Amino acid sequence: MTKKSFVIMTLLIFLILTFSNEFDSGVKYYKDGDFKNALSSFQNIKQKDSRVYFNIGNCFFRLKKLPEAAAYYLKSIRLDPGLKDALQNLRLIAGEDIVFHSTIFIPFPRSAVYTVNLLFLFILLLFTFVKLIKKKKGISHVQITIAVLTIILSFYSLFAYVNSLKEFAVINQHSEVLSSPSSD
Repeated sequence: MTKKSFVIMTLLIFLILTFSNEFDSGVKYYKDGDFKNALSSFQNIKQKDSRVYFNIGNCFFRLKKLPEAAAYYLKSIRLDPGLKDALQNLRLIAGEDIVFHSTIFIPFPRSAVYTVNLLFLFILLLFTFVKLIKKKKGISHVQITIAVLTIILSFYSLFAYVNSLKEFAVINQHSEVLSSPSSD
């Protein structure tokens, strides 16, 4: 047990030191105006961190690679929604002839009332079918209506959730994108 603990502690210390060294060298390169080396240093950090993604976005922005910059700013915002600098930089990119559009649906986690209503309808439908099986009577029009509404609302909820995950942009000027950022 102590040998495993020692190996785990050694690996953790190594990862922390590697993160710190790469991050510090990236900051140094960035301050010196060497954005390519700063970008390389930040991309060598394997840890998912909002500050790392934010700095990668800054490097891409300074290298005039706006689509990549926007993608990394969005990644940093996903990890830390309160990161106001990343939001400000996205607005700045929008001023650079890029207009970001959000999806028209409310994301699923924000629609808690809708989810509770959907759950209520599902439970109501379940109780109706249990009662129906016990009495062995035919299905009424009300029960069919409840079943159809539950199915429609379920699919709408799934559709809204999937669409809330999409992000897209309309680029008003010619932009050459050679590769996209990784999907980490």
